[in-house]
Amino acid sequence: MPAYIKSVTFDSVDALVLARFWAAALGTDVAEESTSDKAFVEAAGWGGPNIWFARVPEGNEFCVE
Repeated sequence: MPAYIKSVTFDSVDALVLARFWAAALGTDVAEESTSDKAFVEAAGWGGPNIWFARVPEGNEFCVE
């Protein structure tokens, strides 16, 4: 039986910023209820996984400010 990935979640410093970027890149929209703490991007078309972004408390040593 094949397996399907329906949802993927990424840690982030600002969930809404990442969601907006990926929504634009994938040609879809950010869910209206999204915030900088948690954001959701529904896959464009059929078959792709939905993407969640969640703010995490730890810092990111690779983040350039």
